[in-house]
Amino acid sequence: MAQSHITVSVDLPPDAGSEPIDALARRLRLLGALDEVRQGRMTRARAAQIVGIGIDAFLREAAAHGIDAIDYDREDFRQELGSSS
Repeated sequence: MAQSHITVSVDLPPDAGSEPIDALARRLRLLGALDEVRQGRMTRARAAQIVGIGIDAFLREAAAHGIDAIDYDREDFRQELGSSS
């Protein structure tokens, strides 16, 4: 039977952050999802679902971390525009 969740333990020193553990866990989940999107291993919609926020909120977080809302190669986009005329 497939496991429903994966648990990852992170060993941090006590002074690693002043936020509550649940807030730190949410932030680490977000950063992990952002990295998966950045590496092309996860869609933005799936990442938003994993983080537990709406796609709009996820796209704002992604933008704040330098990740574009749309991952579309510029040359592919030009070709699409050219073929639509």
